[in-house]
Amino acid sequence: MDDRISGFIASLKKHLEGLPEQEIREAVDYYEEYINDAVEEGKDTDGIFKELGSPEKIAGMIRMESSIIKAQRSPGLKNFTGVSRNAFKGVTTPLAIISLSFVVFFSFCMVAVLFAGAFCLFAGAAVIALGLVYEALRIPPGFPMEIVGTIGFGLLGAGICLLPAFGLYRLGKLFIRVSTQLIRRILLQSGKPMPEMEKQTPSRKARFSRITVLCLIIIAAGLVSIGVSGMPVRYFTIFNSMKPTNIVMKTSEYEPAGINKISISTAHSIIRVTEGTSDKIVLSYEQPDYMDYEMGVSGSMLSFYEKSNGRLALFSLLTMHESMTELVVSIPKGLNPDIITLETRGGHIYISRLAQNIRAETFSNSINLSMGGVGENVNIKTSTWSGDIILNGTKAGQKTTEGIEYYKDTNAAKTIELKSSNGTIHLDLY
Repeated sequence: MDDRISGFIASLKKHLEGLPEQEIREAVDYYEEYINDAVEEGKDTDGIFKELGSPEKIAGMIRMESSIIKAQRSPGLKNFTGVSRNAFKGVTTPLAIISLSFVVFFSFCMVAVLFAGAFCLFAGAAVIALGLVYEALRIPPGFPMEIVGTIGFGLLGAGICLLPAFGLYRLGKLFIRVSTQLIRRILLQSGKPMPEMEKQTPSRKARFSRITVLCLIIIAAGLVSIGVSGMPVRYFTIFNSMKPTNIVMKTSEYEPAGINKISISTAHSIIRVTEGTSDKIVLSYEQPDYMDYEMGVSGSMLSFYEKSNGRLALFSLLTMHESMTELVVSIPKGLNPDIITLETRGGHIYISRLAQNIRAETFSNSINLSMGGVGENVNIKTSTWSGDIILNGTKAGQKTTEGIEYYKDTNAAKTIELKSSNGTIHLDLY
């Protein structure tokens, strides 16, 4: 073999270092045979080398072809990045550089977006499944249907996320295959001889079909679990602010002597406070089967605290909607506690004909104050961040940095303070 040909082959082999040995051997054998055949046909050696180009550029084209085949066999961001990195090594013409730059940039952005979307949905499926399994484990063993239903919601949510996640992932891989084929066409427009390399890619249809069936099975299992648990009806009732059917009325009476403070807190039950006809403090509570409460006297304070009994998962979300169950607090005439504190996250508050020191606060729902002729016996101080203040049927108050505020100063000894984050405050002061 001519020394120049041997040097050319040796240089080519050196520039191919790092590729699999089989690919290097195939490329070297191809160019050795190509050059020898051309020499036997009487072609000039300089002409052959000019036609082929430098060993470095040939190696660049081979590396590009190798990375494309690798990306075709296993489409992923890492392999596609290798294609993008090697694609420009064999490009010489300005038009090819411009075309290749556009295709590589657009394809890489699209693939990144598709894979990122798939990853987010995968992560969402994991969070939903693990989060609701955790919620199910917190439910007391005495509520097996609620445990089954909560796990069912987790399966349903995970399956719904996984199905499009696999779709985006599959679409991203398909986009890589199409993009690498387009890049190959642009690069091979030079017409330079290239060795034939294995281009077959393994079929993934069967695997993808199994994954799709698995997602559908997970969704179906979730739907069945939810259906047998009866939880959709329960959640529908709560989220649509309908009164629960399973209610037990609890009534307690307390002697007013020695009680100077009254504290009432509900998760999302309505609070009604009014002047009663009894000489005792009466608390009447409509208790749904998913709620519990603590009530009693400690020192000079009478308190009521509504809480979950652990039966329903994601209780903090439920408390954003009023349940339409009520806690009625009747204050005997003549009782003058130092302070009455009323607080609810998802319920409404109704205060009727009480000229007392009252502090009431809601998160998302309304506060309704009806004084019925005793309004001159108490100062009124109200504020709402994003709701309205309605005074005797008309909007009132002024905007401040704290939202909308309304004050009525009667120089009385007692003050009613009303505050709502997102609810409306209704004042009937006639």
